[in-house]
Amino acid sequence: MDADHIVEKFDMKLGELADGMIITAYAGFGERYQRLDDKTSEFIRHNFKRCSLVIIRNDSEITVKASEVRVGDTILKVYNFPSNLLKLTQVNSRLIKALKYRDIRRFDIKQQAYLTDDSKRELREIIKLVKQSTKRLSVKEERRLESIRETNELIQKTNESVNVRREIISSVEYAMDNARRGNNNIDDIRKYVDGITQTASADAMSAIANIRASDQTYAHCVDVGVIFQTVYNYILQETGRKSVFDSLNQAILSAFLHDFGKAKVPKDLLDSTSRFERSSKEMQILMAHPEHGAKLLADMGLPDSVINMAHYHHVKQDDNMLSSYPKDCHYEDVFFETRLLAIVDVYQALVGRRRYKRSWSPPATMRYLDALSGVEYDYEVWLLFLKVMGLYPKGSVVELSNHSIGFVVSIPRDESDPERPIVAVVRNEYGEDLDHHELVDLQEALDISIAKDLDSLEVFGSNALDVFMGIEIS
Repeated sequence: MDADHIVEKFDMKLGELADGMIITAYAGFGERYQRLDDKTSEFIRHNFKRCSLVIIRNDSEITVKASEVRVGDTILKVYNFPSNLLKLTQVNSRLIKALKYRDIRRFDIKQQAYLTDDSKRELREIIKLVKQSTKRLSVKEERRLESIRETNELIQKTNESVNVRREIISSVEYAMDNARRGNNNIDDIRKYVDGITQTASADAMSAIANIRASDQTYAHCVDVGVIFQTVYNYILQETGRKSVFDSLNQAILSAFLHDFGKAKVPKDLLDSTSRFERSSKEMQILMAHPEHGAKLLADMGLPDSVINMAHYHHVKQDDNMLSSYPKDCHYEDVFFETRLLAIVDVYQALVGRRRYKRSWSPPATMRYLDALSGVEYDYEVWLLFLKVMGLYPKGSVVELSNHSIGFVVSIPRDESDPERPIVAVVRNEYGEDLDHHELVDLQEALDISIAKDLDSLEVFGSNALDVFMGIEIS
């Protein structure tokens, strides 16, 4: 017989330890480890660096890192010893003496054992099954690593895009102010459009649009533009649909300029935070902006596809509705791209408007638009928008069934359950903000679900975007 088999034993007493054993967990502790004082908690943090611990805190059993142990915690288990802590795991007389002194009483261990020939054959069969299982696990692990990579890339691009978004907003305002004075020039906007398409940052800027308040007309134009590009680009790639635009640059430029007709609206009215009745003089002036936009863009020599976006984006599927304007426009004249833009326009208006009206969360907005699809908006176009954005768009703040809170960072594709996106948890079930964040793939973690969606402003205040940009997944 050969010593070629490893066995594990659990809940062994200190007196049962012997040389050659390897401790895999400390599983029983004396009274000093109940409701830790300053000295013992510091001992745990210093001597068990990078280990995992099961503790009782606030009458609940939770898992933490040694560095997170606090005064008042009760230690139940220490495990996941890193390789540099062999002195705490390789059993010898010196370690046994130290454990007795430290009043650590019970252990999980592994050690070599001897096998008969029959047992070896059985073990080989077990190993074969384990290897097959490991292959399946490796696919899951690859999925997890890919999700981490995509999340970190999204956060990085979001950080890079904040200042760019601010600059584009200023550029749109400058262009509208110039148009108000009779000088139609959109060269600066074109420059930023080139940068967005080259850096593929529209997805990150769409997440910003779902988090940051933007009731201002100019910010609305930019946020509609990046959301439109994100959705439209995906639709073209997945469906093979032929675009009416000469390029993706022209597509996002058209979305940025959809409200360009508001350059003909007095600026004090445009920047007003008041709510106007539909029959009011002010609202009639505002509702004339599609016609103004179509004329301005036509005078600048822009193609019909760009003009259609500006002219028809408020025309409803039922063009007899009071909310459909201009009144002489008909839905059959509305391009596919403009039908998509109309959905994006309302989505962003509901998510982003905050100064005189409480905003909606992205998931609540998606539910509302779903109810209007087929009535006000093209149902087939809505389904494409929904597939790209998801029931919980990126940047949505949700509370999970375990009472933790996080941001949606990736949505399910294909035939996956749309109610189970990937969530980066930033606040634990005790209401504590985390320094190291956990990525929860609800397609895999079937014991967890979304309990409700939240308003990012109510949860994080004005710091919501900073919290999102501070997400770190490893």
